[in-house]
Amino acid sequence: MRYAPRTTIWFALAALLGCQGCPTDPPGDDDDSTSESAVAFEVELTLSEHIPTVGKVHFTVDRAGAEQAYVEFGPDTDYGTLAPATGDAAAGFDATLLGMKPTSDYHYRSAVVIDGETHTSEDAVLTTGLADPDMPPVTVELLDPDRAAGGFFVFSLIGNPAWSVIVDADGDPVWWYVSMDESYLVSRALLARDLESMLYLGTYSGNPEDSNTQRFVVRVSIDGSEVVSTQVIGAHHALTELPDGTLAVIRGERKDCDVGEKVGAQIIELDGAGDESLIWSAWDHFECVAAEAEVGGWTHGNALDYAPDEDAYYLGMRNFHTIVKVDRSTGDLLWVMGGPESDFVDGDGGTAFYVHQHQFDVLDGSILVFDNGSEDEMVSRAVEYSFDESAMEVDPIWSHSTDPPLFVYSLGDANRLPSGNTLITWTPAGQMDEVTPDGDLVWRANTPLGAGIGYTTWLESLY
Repeated sequence: MRYAPRTTIWFALAALLGCQGCPTDPPGDDDDSTSESAVAFEVELTLSEHIPTVGKVHFTVDRAGAEQAYVEFGPDTDYGTLAPATGDAAAGFDATLLGMKPTSDYHYRSAVVIDGETHTSEDAVLTTGLADPDMPPVTVELLDPDRAAGGFFVFSLIGNPAWSVIVDADGDPVWWYVSMDESYLVSRALLARDLESMLYLGTYSGNPEDSNTQRFVVRVSIDGSEVVSTQVIGAHHALTELPDGTLAVIRGERKDCDVGEKVGAQIIELDGAGDESLIWSAWDHFECVAAEAEVGGWTHGNALDYAPDEDAYYLGMRNFHTIVKVDRSTGDLLWVMGGPESDFVDGDGGTAFYVHQHQFDVLDGSILVFDNGSEDEMVSRAVEYSFDESAMEVDPIWSHSTDPPLFVYSLGDANRLPSGNTLITWTPAGQMDEVTPDGDLVWRANTPLGAGIGYTTWLESLY
């Protein structure tokens, strides 16, 4: 189904205000006179047939030498969002409009900078299409607009089926895609760094004996028209993208040891062709013993991050109550934080920092962790520890739990926002909270029963 007709518009416009060097400083619209320097625009808009909140703008101009090209768009003629355009005068320019709400009107105009002067097409209006009615809704409660972060939230909706979504701060979906198999568990969805696609890891949630052949990294073009899936045997829980586009996942490797067949965590990288490289394996660094309350294998790797400035991976292992740091280039285990094998201790000499933890956020000198907690206490929380890699010491400096408390048995996420607030995802409860350093709740999102919220990425902008 096509949600909007293909339109072609010719405009001849005068040079407007000179751009100050980048599309983050848009031109004004106080001069609409024509002159010998007028530039003619041909503008073509298409809304995606698959995700009708994604717009594609192709435009041409009748003068060469464009130093810059972009499209401004927004709910009114103040626009507010700039989509960079690629191309040249010969082939034309292309821009993708992202972040628009369903069934809404948006103003847009194309722009080029030539010889330091900015030229724009006339204003036009598009109307976005309907959201998929089968997608679970996200309901937002905004308690303190002045302290809430706004922006966009990228995550999966865990249910049957699972969805990969981007929602805005109002809870409105601006991008969505249902997983290609209704039996998949999707714990992580990501907007690719090049902004041209979304990524998710689909894990078959049926018989564990069959799961090794039913796990895929899926790339969906941003307009939903192309889907490429790459099978990664044994992959589960986590997917991350490196700055060069390399993908990394956690994979479970089955082996026999003295206490029977076990599944140990590995870090696997995938290049652009889908070829795999083994970076690290728990089998090379930990003794195979029966874990207390073992769930989902021996180590149960469940969270993965990459730190570009350190060229290091951080991997969480649930059954060990542990987060490890791994040198990407050598595969060396740099340290273990938490659990019986911990290299770090707290002020009392203890190593029990969190229980069955899941996703975390490594900060400057501290680590923020979603601590699922024990079944005895039935309280989950976000907890932050400062840590010293020289002294190998940690110190708890912040924590937050809900009132009344929530107990999250699986998944869960904690992220520190640029404002200093913390975004906490209580996955199976279908709840996401933004809280201040003092623990004040300023924003909350909820999904209906049966639709959990997977690991979450917050973005100020989709550009």
